[in-house]
Parts: sequence; C-alpha cells; structure tokens
Amino acid sequence: MKNRKKWFEDRRKERNSFRHVLKTGDILEASWGYDQTNVDFYEVIEVKGKMVGLKEIGSRVCQATGPMSANVTPVPGKYYGEIFFRKVLMGNYVNIDNRKVRQAGIWDGKPSYSSWYH
Repeated sequence: MKNRKKWFEDRRKERNSFRHVLKTGDILEASWGYDQTNVDFYEVIEVKGKMVGLKEIGSRVCQATGPMSANVTPVPGKYYGEIFFRKVLMGNYVNIDNRKVRQAGIWDGKPSYSSWYH
C-alpha cells in the first residue's frame, strides 16, 4: 500500500513539474481511423501556460502510394474553422476531441500515410 501511494505521489509531482516544448508555428499531427487512416494537421497559433491555441490546417498529397492511399503533408497557413484551446499533456501531445479519439503530437516533418474508401 505504501509503494502505491508513493507511486501516485511521484506521478502527481511529475505532472505538476511538466513543461511542454510547443511554440507558436509548430505543426501537430493526428492520425486516426478504423478502416482507413485519416490524418489531420493543426498549427499552434497561441501559447498560454500549459494551454495552446490551435487551428486546423489543410494538407496536400505529395505522393500516391496505392489506389486509395497517399502520403500527405500539411499546408501551414491554410486554416479551417476557429481557434480552439487544449491542454498540453505529458509527452507534448493534446487531445483534439473530448472522446480522446484524436490525439495530436508534434509532426516529425515527414510525409504521413493516409488512406480512404470511395
């Protein structure tokens, strides 16, 4: 029981001391899907402490990889929708939606695989 309490206390301290590395202009990527691989990109517009303001940005196909698949890259500045704020979690990622279906992390700069039906 004592080890369990210590473990939870250590995790709490770790969360409280965490400082993210995101800055304005960074691109985040969320890859998700079941029968297909959807890729969404977001640009960091604003940083407020542990929160970041994001805007979804467009993507472009840079290389076809099959009949219904391609590698895509983001198009910074091609915004969709309004700015929204999310808390940056340990590991420097954010939950895009409340159901935690999409989690976005720092884009590695390489084309991302995407697939679709029809």
